[in-house]
Amino acid sequence: MEAAKGTNLFFAIYQDKTGKRSYESIPLNIVIERQKQGLQSVPETNEKEEQLLSYLSPNDLVYVPTEEEIENHQSIDSKFNKRAGKKYL
Repeated sequence: MEAAKGTNLFFAIYQDKTGKRSYESIPLNIVIERQKQGLQSVPETNEKEEQLLSYLSPNDLVYVPTEEEIENHQSIDSKFNKRAGKKYL
């Protein structure tokens, strides 16, 4: 995969102490530099000292349930695993 100049391939989700979430794109050059240093790809805290909740990297899959699945409380895990054989949530 080749990224265009300025493309952000990693996406971080941070959360403050009150539970409010914030979102940041992490530039590829930052990710590479952190990996070379043996660090996690995405910083554990952002500039506001919010803690990393989760992050997405290239080829991660995000499943968004349909309104019907949400309303009927259908089990997403079993349905999703049957379709894809893997689970990324």
